[in-house]
Amino acid sequence: GLTLALMGWGVIGGGLFLLFLAQRRRAMRGIGPRRPVVEPRLLQLLSDLRRHAGVRRPVRLTQAAGLTSPVALGWNEIVLPEAVLTELDASQQKCLLAHELAHLIRRDPFWLALGCSLERLLFFQPLNRLARIRLQEAAEYLCDDWAVQRTGSGVSLATCLVKVAEWVTTPSQPVPLAG
Repeated sequence: GLTLALMGWGVIGGGLFLLFLAQRRRAMRGIGPRRPVVEPRLLQLLSDLRRHAGVRRPVRLTQAAGLTSPVALGWNEIVLPEAVLTELDASQQKCLLAHELAHLIRRDPFWLALGCSLERLLFFQPLNRLARIRLQEAAEYLCDDWAVQRTGSGVSLATCLVKVAEWVTTPSQPVPLAG
């Protein structure tokens, strides 16, 4: 009885976890190739935000044509859609970079991946999904607050969020990314 139940849980949980890894890999491939942002103004904005926040580790700023919304990846990368360079003004860009930097400071990409993994491995508890969703929502609000505190402009952040929302034309991916 117990052995069979544990084996069943291992097979189902392991399968769901492998599916998560495959979906994450597909999401990363969907972003497409990333290339470094070379726009001096954006690099300076990020450098200033890092310095004021006391972030000593380097943060890579990249762009990807296959991306419709900015994301924070791993421990030290912010990936921007190309539209950030052309459709946002300087104050909106600063708010966007501050928001994404906050995700890296909070280590949201790691916690989100951990939450997704636990959600799949412990599939029999449906509240795990709800908890992960709520933690993800809270992270977004906290990063918004952090960005407003560092930039001093809730209006710029709000207009930035509206513009970014206009770029997103596809439904959300099965694997959430911090951004």
